[in-house]
Amino acid sequence: MSWPSVSLRYLLRIMEVLEERGEMTLTNLAMLSRINHKRCTELVEHLKSAGHLEARLVGGRRYIRLTQKGEQFAESLREVRELSLMIL
Repeated sequence: MSWPSVSLRYLLRIMEVLEERGEMTLTNLAMLSRINHKRCTELVEHLKSAGHLEARLVGGRRYIRLTQKGEQFAESLREVRELSLMIL
């Protein structure tokens, strides 16, 4: 499965919202990260397949949360963002 064309900013938004708020539904994640629901769904699926996120069903609703690997990935994304800001 190949990654969709995505900016670092979108990935960071998803990861930071989950870090700040914890587990949530995909709809809430899309809304809080300010990413179109379809794009957010695609990114979440790719992040899940890479082991950065996990999902669980509760009463027919799917809840998304970071894994430990996802927390480390979020930190790496922040470092890349900081480096890119220093270069620009």
